[in-house]
Parts: sequence; C-alpha cells; structure tokens
Amino acid sequence: MMTFNIGESYEVACAEIQMDDGRIYDIPIFDHLHADNAFDFPHEHYHIDGRFYMEPRMLHHFSLRHGRTSAVIPVKGQTSYKLIGICKKQLRCTGHATGLIVPDPPNEKQKPKVDMYRRWYDSFVGKRCTGRKCPHLGTAMLESNGILVCPLHNLVADVESLCIVPYSKS
Repeated sequence: MMTFNIGESYEVACAEIQMDDGRIYDIPIFDHLHADNAFDFPHEHYHIDGRFYMEPRMLHHFSLRHGRTSAVIPVKGQTSYKLIGICKKQLRCTGHATGLIVPDPPNEKQKPKVDMYRRWYDSFVGKRCTGRKCPHLGTAMLESNGILVCPLHNLVADVESLCIVPYSKS
C-alpha cells in the first residue's frame, strides 16, 4: 500500500465530469466500479478519494468534510453533471482522511438505508483483512490512529489481528 505525503503530487484515478455550465472537473476516485445492493444502492458508482485536491466548487458540490463524504460518482443517472470518463491526473495530496460519511443520526428517509448498512457491516465482523485488504471488495485498508479502515465503506479492523471489529460511531 502506498503512503501519500501531504503537499506532494501523485498520479491518481479521476472521474472527469462536466457540469451543466460546461466546465470540466477532475474528481479523485478509488478506481473500483461497483454497486451496493446490500444497502439498496444498485447503481454502479465510484467512491471519491478525499485525500487529493479538488476545486472548491467540487468540495462544496460533493459535501466533502475533512476528506469524507456521503456522495459517490454514479456511472448513469446524474442530472447535475455528466461523467465523461475515468482518467489519471497528477493531484496534490491534501490530507490523509477519506471515506464514507454515514449519517448519524439519520433522518427518516436515510434511516432504512443506514439500518441496512449497519446489518451489512455486522455481517463482516470477525472476518480477516488478508494482506491488509478489505474482505468486502479487496480494497487496500488505510491505517489511521492505530486501526485499519476501508476507504470505500468504513469497515474497521484491528491493526494487530487484522479482523473487522464491531461498528462504532467514533
């Protein structure tokens, strides 16, 4: 797993999107196209990698907070922008945090999906992260504050045992 240094530039996968006003932006992503049927999101999508530079307008558009967001880049069905394609770009590392924000507390509309997510999460408790890879999709786990975290769906593992631990709000 590669370690990124804040302030240095790296070649990273990006979703090239075009907004309604014609402007084109590069959004850093994890290049792992998938759907999340387990929590009622059957649309193929990419997750945003919040460790890399994004234009301020895009930080706002995708509601990034300290590298984390609940937004994803779907392949189809977007109305506010058009996905042009996936490319590689040199982008500056701006932080080490990235990942999915799970609403806490969820509103009434979000609650059923958050409940599905938590049941899905519980189904992974105790599974091993062989090679420090998430047992869900094989994504490289990121080490942070003495734990391993999957940057796609926030599965958390103990750094020593490499086993997924029960869900925690913290």
